[in-house]
Amino acid sequence: MENLDVWGFTLDGRKRWAFHEIVIGMDGQWNNVKSTAHRTNLLTNTKSPLDTRYPDGKNRMNYFAVYAQHILKFLDDKLILNDGIRLQTVNLHSSINDNSFFNFPYTNITQQNFAVTGNLGLIYMPVKDLRLALNFASGFRAPNIDDQSKIFESSTAVKQLVIPNPDIKPEYTYNLDLNIDAKIAGIQLQASVFYTLFRNAITLAPFKLNGFDSVEYNGVTSAVYANQNKSRAFIYGFQTSIEASIIKQLLFNAEFCYTYGRFKEKNKYTLPADHIPPVFAKAGLTYKNAKWQLNFYSLINGWKRIEDYSPSGEDNQQYATTEGMPAWFTLNFKTAYNINSHLQIQGGVENIFDRNYRQFSSGFSAPGRNFFMTIRINFGSE
Repeated sequence: MENLDVWGFTLDGRKRWAFHEIVIGMDGQWNNVKSTAHRTNLLTNTKSPLDTRYPDGKNRMNYFAVYAQHILKFLDDKLILNDGIRLQTVNLHSSINDNSFFNFPYTNITQQNFAVTGNLGLIYMPVKDLRLALNFASGFRAPNIDDQSKIFESSTAVKQLVIPNPDIKPEYTYNLDLNIDAKIAGIQLQASVFYTLFRNAITLAPFKLNGFDSVEYNGVTSAVYANQNKSRAFIYGFQTSIEASIIKQLLFNAEFCYTYGRFKEKNKYTLPADHIPPVFAKAGLTYKNAKWQLNFYSLINGWKRIEDYSPSGEDNQQYATTEGMPAWFTLNFKTAYNINSHLQIQGGVENIFDRNYRQFSSGFSAPGRNFFMTIRINFGSE
């Protein structure tokens, strides 16, 4: 059982003059987690101690930051420069009171991190229906209580015991992205590409506890894992969408997304990154008038090949086939009818062909053919 208390605040102010606009502010957050656990014998109702998900003492993570964001407009607002800076400090502390379960070589985990990050971007709008944007940003993420202090047994076929790692360090990112929005002959096009480089990237990997790479846990031999810093990692991808009017009140829309990521191992980017989804696409037709809205669309997922699964276990490889997670698609229909300004009826059917498919990383097959109906009532004035 975890009891979580979170307190936070944000304070900022905005100033405009001439071609400039600036926002200056500060924010902070206090997090406290109390983790408890016990085992109950259902026959005798006797309770006995059990190891906790997080250290059973104090678990605190607090951060404070000040920031500034500036905008400068040129060429009659056709060219916009935006730049910003953020200074932040993050403090984390966890303590272990009962160390009898695992005999960790530490009972206190403490970190104090400070970082300066920023962004610089340009937006160019040479004509009304064209927008180009180029952005660079640096990022910082300190390990949180879950990253650094959790104690967790996986449910995979090969048992893994995840333990705290007091030596984990913050990860840093450097991101570059390009975005294009254009409208040509009534067709709305959008595309974006990005590349993110990670330094000290945090990922789950084999670890040792008191010199051993496996331990006996609940009567089962479990491999020891912990979150650690990989020297480098990268993620890149692109996303595009199109929206076009076929005839009056009939609209075609589609979108496509692709992501790829790798960690560096032995000076080569060969290790698949965690949580990278397969290719995703959506396409459909929408008809809309004053009373009716009809939407017929398809969801499409590409293969997630087994060689692209992260070896850390974070991708739940045990739920995949020997070749990975197969590609799938569904056809779906939704409709809405406005009876009046206060009452709307919605309905539809999902997965019309009753396909058997499974989302990447999930242990459950998706629902079969699914019918639904909704009544929405608006009590507001017209």
